[in-house]
Amino acid sequence: MSFEAFLLKMGGFGKFQTTRLLIFQLIIFSIPCSYLTSIFSLQPVDYQCKSGTSETGLRENTNSSDLGRQLSAESDLDSCLMYDPDFKPKAMEKDEDNETKPPIIVCEDFEVFHNYEREQTATGEFQIFCGRDHYRQTGNALMFIGKATAMVFGGYIGDFLGRKPSFVIFQTLTVAITALSGLTPNLMLFLVGRFFTGLVVSCAYIYAFALMSEMMKPNYFTWVAFLSEATFGLGMVALSGSAFAIPNWRYLQLAVAVALLIPTVLLIVFVPESLRWLIAKGNFKRAVQVASRMSESNGVSFDSILENELYNLCHQNHDELNEESKKKKVKSEFKVAKSFAIVQIFKNRSLAIQLITLAFCWLVISAVYYGISLGGSMIPGDLYLNTALMGFFEVPAMIVASLLSYKLGRKKVFTGSLIFTGICCSSIAITSAYKTDLGSRILALAGRFGITISFAVVYLYTVEIMPTSVRVTGMTFCSFTARFGAILSPYSVLLSEKIWGPIAFVIFGSVALIAGLLALTLPETHNKPLLDSVEDGKNTKIKRQKTALHEPKLKGMSHETDKANKSESII
Repeated sequence: MSFEAFLLKMGGFGKFQTTRLLIFQLIIFSIPCSYLTSIFSLQPVDYQCKSGTSETGLRENTNSSDLGRQLSAESDLDSCLMYDPDFKPKAMEKDEDNETKPPIIVCEDFEVFHNYEREQTATGEFQIFCGRDHYRQTGNALMFIGKATAMVFGGYIGDFLGRKPSFVIFQTLTVAITALSGLTPNLMLFLVGRFFTGLVVSCAYIYAFALMSEMMKPNYFTWVAFLSEATFGLGMVALSGSAFAIPNWRYLQLAVAVALLIPTVLLIVFVPESLRWLIAKGNFKRAVQVASRMSESNGVSFDSILENELYNLCHQNHDELNEESKKKKVKSEFKVAKSFAIVQIFKNRSLAIQLITLAFCWLVISAVYYGISLGGSMIPGDLYLNTALMGFFEVPAMIVASLLSYKLGRKKVFTGSLIFTGICCSSIAITSAYKTDLGSRILALAGRFGITISFAVVYLYTVEIMPTSVRVTGMTFCSFTARFGAILSPYSVLLSEKIWGPIAFVIFGSVALIAGLLALTLPETHNKPLLDSVEDGKNTKIKRQKTALHEPKLKGMSHETDKANKSESII
């Protein structure tokens, strides 16, 4: 008996799965609160050099050290520079026209101005401006590097320790690092905290999603993944409201840390270890406890028949684990297959082109999605409202993506959303030239809406295009490529601040248009059987059409396949 059949006998998707799913959604709800606080704590600020004047103003005697202060106050120097206030002029020479001025120095003390007087940001406190602006974007880039690092070893820890212990460890670290970030005394430690925030949040999410997905049948993965995306958006709305209510960035970090404790405690108390993982490890004793709890919650009696079936499942997996020679052989074969899988793909010209196209689309989607999300300050209007609207639009975007991708097909929705995003973002150059702030705001939010749809569809589309024998390799390659887009995305905001306001949106629009046009070369996969091998991909279009004609019962098959890969959609 398969695990899915055993799960169905215990009530399928019943009360147990429903209530635990709500707890998992609370965890996902907290994710943007964990690592998107930088939208507000690292927002750009206005500043002015303090020229050393007292509250009573400049004294009229400019023959003393006040000359530098007087000149600084009256000059058009850059806000980061000032005349040396300690300069004392020497005795005047015979040439009275030879006016002596103090040397220009870099200002060390600034007056910072925020959009709201009550705001206190890390940007202002650590003076992240005047040649240090890049540290704001570096903080966000380090967070994405931390997320990429989590991909390297995160899975191994979860497979070794178990899903729940791994989650508890990294979620506890998330709470601790979030709180410590609010207490950090200097910029360098704050930046280090950004890296570890991305690392631990991503690991915690991996284990939480594994726990969630392993308690249900694969055919639920798709809609649960879309639900999780929508929940993530609502988390952004909550973060925006919290940041507005708590304008001090340090207090906001501490408040978020306390809020993270709620889903953490709920999971520890109410969510058991993954039954699928316990069976895979042959841990019959603990598996019985979890299975009994699950079945009783679903209104099914855990009788001796179910216990025997569970024992057979555990015994089968336990025997396999004890066969060291077999295990080593399988592991060796897997490594060889994995190392040659990417080579197999690139030996097939058609499949290689499709993979490169998909990887470029992943990179673009990741860069545009996170670039707009973290660059709320680029959008005209209130930062808090803009961020809340971007999060809120995640909900209708997920609804549109889920409905249209099954109604119109993956290709039309995917290419259409990318081209729509490209047009909207590129058009901001026009509205900006005419100083139409409302038009720029609408176009920016519309572009964010479009790229969210692309973000939702690209995972499903990639899974269905890649043949089974190299599907994991293809997904890994695309996901790895997307990390570069995420890491580079924060610096687009810096370009808008330093060069030209709409330049980031012009870049986003241009690459989105290119990705959308390239995606037109990809095949449609909706209601088409999945390819099994690289050989099947040699003539993908003909293969899919012929197979679909001879096997009409396979309609919708792709809906239930490999959506576990969707676990990377948010992290």
